[in-house]
Amino acid sequence: MEAPLNSSFERTRAALQMVFTVTVLAVGLSLGESAWAINVNAIYTAACQRDVGMIMQVDDQSIHFLSLEGGKVKTVPKHEIIYLAYYPMDILPIVGIANPEELDYYQVYTSADDVVRELTKGWPIGFTQDKIAFLSPEGEEAVVSRRSIFSLTETQLKSARRCPAKRGYRSYLFVHPYQFRDCPNDQFAEGPTKIYPQQILSQPVMIKRELDEFQTEAARLKRYYREQKFYPVPEVHSNVTSLGLWHTFGYRHGGSSKRVSNFTPVLTDSYSSDIFDYQHTFVAGSAPIMTSAHEEPQVHSLYAFKASYFHFSALADPNLILVGRNYKWQDSDFEGPDDKWNNVTQIEMGFDFGHYTFQLYLADAYQVGIHNGLEMVNETFGVNRLGLTYRNHRWGIEASAGAGEEKDEEGTGALYTSRLSARRLNLTMYRLWRADWTYSLIRRELDYQSSRFEYDSEAVVHALYVSYPWTRRYRLGGFASIESHSNSFTQSLVENSDSAAHFKLGLNFSLNF
Repeated sequence: MEAPLNSSFERTRAALQMVFTVTVLAVGLSLGESAWAINVNAIYTAACQRDVGMIMQVDDQSIHFLSLEGGKVKTVPKHEIIYLAYYPMDILPIVGIANPEELDYYQVYTSADDVVRELTKGWPIGFTQDKIAFLSPEGEEAVVSRRSIFSLTETQLKSARRCPAKRGYRSYLFVHPYQFRDCPNDQFAEGPTKIYPQQILSQPVMIKRELDEFQTEAARLKRYYREQKFYPVPEVHSNVTSLGLWHTFGYRHGGSSKRVSNFTPVLTDSYSSDIFDYQHTFVAGSAPIMTSAHEEPQVHSLYAFKASYFHFSALADPNLILVGRNYKWQDSDFEGPDDKWNNVTQIEMGFDFGHYTFQLYLADAYQVGIHNGLEMVNETFGVNRLGLTYRNHRWGIEASAGAGEEKDEEGTGALYTSRLSARRLNLTMYRLWRADWTYSLIRRELDYQSSRFEYDSEAVVHALYVSYPWTRRYRLGGFASIESHSNSFTQSLVENSDSAAHFKLGLNFSLNF
């Protein structure tokens, strides 16, 4: 009868062990991250031969394992691991780390209230899709959200570190998994407090998958460190989708009698795959074009992306197709001698390093209507521009300048020459009184000469934009600007000149999804 009793005892023991594991899981889920903060690992390399500690790094052929016995980092070949067990602990029972130079050590910084400060420091020991767990030199675990990381540094500690642990590992009895229940007690099973394994991996495929995932996530963290030098902030385009409306009082360039801009909805969809990774934004509708030669909202479609050290954007006005021949400026759009501009296309690309961005504008095409009071012409030509941007988490400045020239024959065979230059400066303050503020200074110059008439103009624009997060879902904004415009022109072979100041006001409301 002894064998059946032993068998019954073992089944009861296994059942109790399973009940305990389920209880630990339930308590952990109910209490959250603070319930069992650290998972201690046991690696079995042969029957009854184990080491207890933590997996600190994973390479292609081996792992770096921090043993609780002596706090030494050991290199263990992957193919020697036949079994993995996980023990939930509230602290790491270790006296120190004897050789920390074998491990990659990180200092993580975050931006809070526009101040960059240290968030945590230590060795990465656990990963999820959204969070990273670090083990500090004091033996404590800190879990941080990936999106809260602003920057990080990587180094190796050169000297041994002691952990002021309250209890050593000899205070615990790390119970063998059921498959190794008959193994004799070792140095990790001498304490009075029993710790049961919460998770076990016994299949080679499962062990390989677990270690490969750790290696992949650690490489992802290394990519953060490597790629951060190409990003002024972790997310140039963040994950947000919004639908908004703009209405402008006194607009001159953003729309015409055939091209309506007011109350045209604008959809903005931005996506970030990860911090310091591929990000893009898509805009369709009427909104200000912050790289344009005019400051007003205009209907356009924009796609822009950033990946590592390269960025690219392409913009076009869909009205070019939608309204066809009516796309040009009409005589009814002018009340006197004047010139009006609107963007047709714009392609911009460049390279980023640190806080600086070099910009090259290609296919930066404008349609310009020129009226001398009696007759008008429409010009469509490109402006070759270069730009330079500096940005950090608090403010940014962007400057661009360029010129274009068109020279051709009219239908009568007469020559005309059109020269245009545009310069723009944007100064942005982020989260100032909770709002984003941008001041824009724009300067345009136009020189048109033909056998029909001559026209010269100069415009200086001062504009102030604001975007305020009213709530998490609603955002209010707008702009105010003044355009000082002066021109000189010939009218029936008589030279004339004129100047005027144009005040404009725009209001915006958007809903975030």
